[in-house]
Amino acid sequence: MPAWLSKAIMPVLVAAGIFLLAALLVLQAVNGVTSWLETRRERIIAANNEYWKGEIARTNLETARTQAAQLQGALQLEADAQAKLKEADAQLVELEKRNAELPNGNACGLGRARGQLLPK
Repeated sequence: MPAWLSKAIMPVLVAAGIFLLAALLVLQAVNGVTSWLETRRERIIAANNEYWKGEIARTNLETARTQAAQLQGALQLEADAQAKLKEADAQLVELEKRNAELPNGNACGLGRARGQLLPK
C-alpha cells in the first residue's frame, strides 16, 4: 500500500473506529436505561398488585362482617317470631281451656260468657 493512500485512509479508519466506539457506548447506555426502566416498571406493577390485593382483602372483610351482622339479625328475628308463635299457641290453649270450662260447652252460638273471652 502506498504511503499517500495509508495517510488518506488512516484518518478515515480512526474516525470510523471512534464512531464505532461511540455507537457501542450509546448502545450500552440505551441498554442500561432500558434495563433500569424495566426493573422500575416491574417494581411499580408489584406495588400496584400489593395495593389492590390489600383493597380486595379489606373489602372482603367488610363484606364478611356485613353478612355476619345480617345473619345475626335474621337469627334474632327468627327467635322473636318463634317466641311470638309460642306465646300465641299458649294463649290459644288458654282460651280453649277457658271456653271448655264455660257452662253449655257444646252449645252453638256466642253467648255472653263466650263473648267475654274475645279480645277487646
